[in-house]
Amino acid sequence: MTTQMKSLENGGTSKLSEILTSLFSDLEYGLTFVLWDGTQIEVGRKVQPVKIHFSSMKILKKILLNPSAANFAEAYCDQLIDIEGDLFESIAAADCFDYLEISFMKKIIFGIKIWML
Repeated sequence: MTTQMKSLENGGTSKLSEILTSLFSDLEYGLTFVLWDGTQIEVGRKVQPVKIHFSSMKILKKILLNPSAANFAEAYCDQLIDIEGDLFESIAAADCFDYLEISFMKKIIFGIKIWML
């Protein structure tokens, strides 16, 4: 059994869900994160029919440590994530990441929590 699976069995999914909903609670254009095990986590205020599929915890951590439209686009082009939904809705959702304001202290706290997953 991989470390990734052990982490999720030991409450990692609920911790990850808590981190994602807290980190992205202010997103105007919400979306759904779909984890490698099929778990779906909705974030943001107005959740749209846009889903971002992550194939592993490693990829999710990499993007979460610096969430931006450019990083999501790069991961998509590198086929590290898959995006399901309307193209224009996906672009609108991705643009919201660039306007997300996270204080320096909050970035440190979330960075530590993400790193510990």
